[in-house]
Amino acid sequence: MDSAIVNTARAPSAHQDQIDVSTLSLVATLTHSAVAITDREGHIEWANESFARMAGYRLDEVIGLKPGDLLQTTRTDPVAVEHMRHGLEAGESFRVELLNRNRAGREFWVALELQAITNESGEVTRFISIASDITAQRLTDLTIQLQYGVARILADTGRYDERLIRVLDILCTSLDYQLGAIWLAHEPDPQLHCDAVWHAPRASLLQLAEAMSAHASLPEDKDCAGSRLPLNQPLCEPLPAFSTCQLVNQARAAGLIYRVVVPVAVADRQLGILEFWQERISPPAGAVLLALQAIGQQLAQFVARQRDQIRLQKLTRELSAIFTLSPDGFVACNERDEWTYANPAFHRITGLERKDGASRNDLEAGLRSLCHQAANYASLATLLPEGNDELELAIPELCVVQRSVRTMQHSDGSNAGFVLYLRDVTREREVERMKSEFLSTAAHELRTPMASIFGFSQLLLVRKYDEARQRELLERIHRQSGLLSQMVNELLDLARIEARAGTDFAWSEVSLADVVRTTVDNFLPDGNARPTLVDYPSQPIRVRVDEEKFSRALTNVIANAHKYSPDGGEVRINFIAQQDDGQRPLVGIEVRDQGIGMTPEQLSRICERFYRANPAGPIPGTGLGMSLVKEIMGLLGGSLALASTPGQGTTVTLWLEALSD
Repeated sequence: MDSAIVNTARAPSAHQDQIDVSTLSLVATLTHSAVAITDREGHIEWANESFARMAGYRLDEVIGLKPGDLLQTTRTDPVAVEHMRHGLEAGESFRVELLNRNRAGREFWVALELQAITNESGEVTRFISIASDITAQRLTDLTIQLQYGVARILADTGRYDERLIRVLDILCTSLDYQLGAIWLAHEPDPQLHCDAVWHAPRASLLQLAEAMSAHASLPEDKDCAGSRLPLNQPLCEPLPAFSTCQLVNQARAAGLIYRVVVPVAVADRQLGILEFWQERISPPAGAVLLALQAIGQQLAQFVARQRDQIRLQKLTRELSAIFTLSPDGFVACNERDEWTYANPAFHRITGLERKDGASRNDLEAGLRSLCHQAANYASLATLLPEGNDELELAIPELCVVQRSVRTMQHSDGSNAGFVLYLRDVTREREVERMKSEFLSTAAHELRTPMASIFGFSQLLLVRKYDEARQRELLERIHRQSGLLSQMVNELLDLARIEARAGTDFAWSEVSLADVVRTTVDNFLPDGNARPTLVDYPSQPIRVRVDEEKFSRALTNVIANAHKYSPDGGEVRINFIAQQDDGQRPLVGIEVRDQGIGMTPEQLSRICERFYRANPAGPIPGTGLGMSLVKEIMGLLGGSLALASTPGQGTTVTLWLEALSD
């Protein structure tokens, strides 16, 4: 029936026969579309019941009025209205879609077709209009457009805050909202913060938008939508005339009287709210509310992704910094055996550079080429999925590298490649070797005096000797006990000094000449009456040291000078001055003897623990004295210099920084 009426109405007016208006009216009465017949000036002469229901008036109230005066609103598109006016004046037929409002104030969309009716002379005498309510269709199209538009905005690559504002812009302008805001919670703070706000170009709305942006969080007030969270359903309500919430009062002052709030939530997790403010009470249609809820979910998914991305970027930066600063090497290869990553430490350890397009084979070939014995290189395949071994690399000095491999997996459990971890353990292995040698040497050195003490004491227990022989054996036991006690004390001193690393040093500014004088005066050479000769400086020299520790180091050096000069010869101490590379003034205490001296090989090892140039010789000693001297001088910020010639003697110089006057 509707289709027939439309087709009849579209018959060309220039060739139309005279129409029986009463017959046409009878047909129009039966249709569901709103039909009205107007005179040439547009006044209603007849309308059907559907027109009356659509307009919200009785039929007798609409006769003689113009449809536009009854139905058009200030929001009706002026371009469409002008198109209608032009068609009426020209007597032309046309079709247009309009936003109308009925008597009760409800807005609705119609598709209006208007056809001119002519007499036998071809003159326009009347117009017939057929209007169909297309509100549901328009809302469906609008909601689809809004959701599609929001999806496109969120998929763009612009700034996060700019995209949120664009979402508010498209929603507010399409749905006739004067202000919109997005309030979100930021973990761990549960309060809502205004992440974005949009407003129509009005000064009063600008002030309200600025007030929203200035709020650190949404006020906790019964009139604030955020205080009603969790918000499982949309909230549509007029604003109270007076409120304890400052934002609500400001909105009222700006002419806003109605608001719509929808949750920004996904998977039962609410991140915030989407809030719209309006200057008229116009509850949104159900389809619009559903669309806004869907958009709230879109926003929640977008915000969650953005936050996950930010957390991932932060984690990536932190891991990158860790890998960059790590002293250990890390290498990654993906499931296609492509060499994808190597941190700076890997390059420092191996000298290998990762090039674009490099593969696992390139990595293996590089490591194999560095091996001290390439034939002993084990492929990474022998270590997968989790394993470790050690490589001896020559780069250029021999170093020991601990190698560990761990496989990686995707979330579905499939292979994602592997990570290679390299750690330089050269120092550790050297320490282990030195520790083993130290324990072996210490045991040997301690066993020698212990064996003497045990042997001589056993002889005294099982045999009877005359008084002279007993005294001789007791003197030997005493000497060996003294040597053993000295060795233990020096070991303890050395361990204590190393462990405390100078933290227990009693630092003070002292006269170096006074410290040397006191040390020489307190020195008692064993069975040797030779004096220690000292050339004291004419000018005072001050240094900052731990006086007791420095005196201990100097005593050891003086004792060695006397002990290793068994055939006599003077022991002399000189003060010498010079500057280091940084132009710091240095002072050296030079202890020179005329003893047996040392070979270059012996000199190079003299500071090793328990090392003695001639362990089988008649000169007693523990082999710890010079180790202790070196350790003390290092902690004092000084240094130790050695020079020796076999048969001519040895010179030991203790260097310290001299204080400026």
